[in-house]
Amino acid sequence: MALKAEVLRMVFGAESLSEDTPLSVLFGLWIEDRDGAIRKQSVRIYKSTISWLDPLIGAIPIGEARQPLRVKRMLKAVEEARGEAALQQARVALNGAFAMAIENGVIEHNPMRSLRRQQKKRKVPKSLTVAQVDLVDPQSGAEHDLDDPPEHVQGLAGPFGDSSFASHHRFTEHLGAPMA
Repeated sequence: MALKAEVLRMVFGAESLSEDTPLSVLFGLWIEDRDGAIRKQSVRIYKSTISWLDPLIGAIPIGEARQPLRVKRMLKAVEEARGEAALQQARVALNGAFAMAIENGVIEHNPMRSLRRQQKKRKVPKSLTVAQVDLVDPQSGAEHDLDDPPEHVQGLAGPFGDSSFASHHRFTEHLGAPMA
């Protein structure tokens, strides 16, 4: 990546960044700028992110990419191609690259700041059905005594496991924590 950044610097020069400069050049210069300023592990993560992000959106000129709608579409393409974790990595890389473009006077506003964060899709918690409880506890039709739970669940998950099984509560409900 350092060689690529050096070649890009020789061809384009950092001072000649413009709206027509492709994002791939901006990514290379951003990584070069970050190298030595942050932990090596972070630089490795950024380089890895750019290695798969560049083929997806690297050809797009900075001028086109500065439009929030275009950035939103790019991020959607990243999420569809690589998943939610990759989306977060792409957001970090784009945010940093656009910050560099602002520093160099190419754009005036970071389009990443205009985008609303997507709410994570909450998964419905899984719990046992009555039929599944019957499979786990053959005596499920009988009332459970909290002081004497069935032998196969005694000691499960520490002090709350026995009463959680008998009362069908989650562990956090025993602690008074709100349900998610």
